[in-house]
Amino acid sequence: MIDGTEVHGLSGLRDVILSRQDQFVETIAAKLLTYAVGRTLEHRDMSVVRQIGRQTSPDDLTWSSLVTAIVKSPPFLMRRSES
Repeated sequence: MIDGTEVHGLSGLRDVILSRQDQFVETIAAKLLTYAVGRTLEHRDMSVVRQIGRQTSPDDLTWSSLVTAIVKSPPFLMRRSES
């Protein structure tokens, strides 16, 4: 990993992700939100990403819960179309 953490196989990767679950969820949320709004995220969008991370409980961590949080977020609801 970039911080020097060694990962050994898929089980090692799983262990690292689970130990950094908050960071992992925020990263996935940021990538999905970027795709959903069709633009690069700005500094002001990061509070929404953190909020999505907090809203998604470890017991309910599913793709559908992340997508639902993104489509209910202000950046998605207030996006502009190019037409």
